Amino acid sequence: MGELDPWMDDNYLRQLWWSMGQEVTCRISIDKYGGTYAFIDFTTHEAASKSLISFNGTQIPNTNKIFKLNWSNRDGNDYCIFVGDLGADVDDNILLAAFQSRYKSAASAKVMVDPATGFSRGFGFVKFFDEGEQQRSLEEMQGVYVGASRIRVSVARPRAKFEMGTVVNGPEEITTVFVGGLNNTITEEELRAYFGAYGSIIAVKIIPLKNIAFIQYEKRVSAERAIAELNGSHLGGAKLRLSFGRTQLNMGPGVHYLSSYQPQTQSAMLPPTSVMPQPPPPPVIPQPTLDLVDPMKPVSIEQENKVYLLMQESMEQVWTV
Repeated sequence: MGELDPWMDDNYLRQLWWSMGQEVTCRISIDKYGGTYAFIDFTTHEAASKSLISFNGTQIPNTNKIFKLNWSNRDGNDYCIFVGDLGADVDDNILLAAFQSRYKSAASAKVMVDPATGFSRGFGFVKFFDEGEQQRSLEEMQGVYVGASRIRVSVARPRAKFEMGTVVNGPEEITTVFVGGLNNTITEEELRAYFGAYGSIIAVKIIPLKNIAFIQYEKRVSAERAIAELNGSHLGGAKLRLSFGRTQLNMGPGVHYLSSYQPQTQSAMLPPTSVMPQPPPPPVIPQPTLDLVDPMKPVSIEQENKVYLLMQESMEQVWTV
């Protein structure tokens, strides 16, 4: 039973099903994308099947929620896809309906929203119980209109676990993506969800005052895919600018993330041994010593000639040094 509200606990679910004539046991879980769901165990398979057929898609009594029921996957696995470029008109129900019209195992959909405004972030997730249908949707739903916009789909992966000081194995090459043009309300969790579709992420850092962020992947190929596919895409109403970061995020204890990062300047791009030649200092022009004159009296011809000759001598001294 999917897409539960946070207040719907075990006791509520047991009483809900009891009111509909079913004795059940319940177990609440939270998936890796933040959604709440429950496993409902009926006394018999027939009772479970009848409830699934009768109630799926109907309104839960005394709420504005709809029953989202499906057979649980016995091995506990679910298969999720990332859906990007969603229009503002698409909510959870519209997104789920778009996939359920083609795939029976599409179990739930979640559109990520800004907690401050309640508006869509422009991306979401759809969960399947059948891996084959999940894989088909990656090809068949690419570029399909949902609402007023064409969607972009890819495999969604859970965020990688990372501890401070962990050494990342692999070649010593840049796997960090620079993200510019961010909306100032974006969170690190939302960036993990948005960029996690392209590979395992080991670090995320937002620089709020500059509206930029750094996403460090485990593998170089993940960073390359993210830059190729997400550069110019929209997230939270903002158009993203992506490129490789200049260096890796430093996750060592006591060290700030890229605290010394600055945009590249012309001098930063010169070879380390290059030295810019300094121009020679301007020549010092000796100032002639003139007799004091009364400013209230007109300057005589003799005084003007004297000043002219002194200036000429000074210039000759400069150019003959």
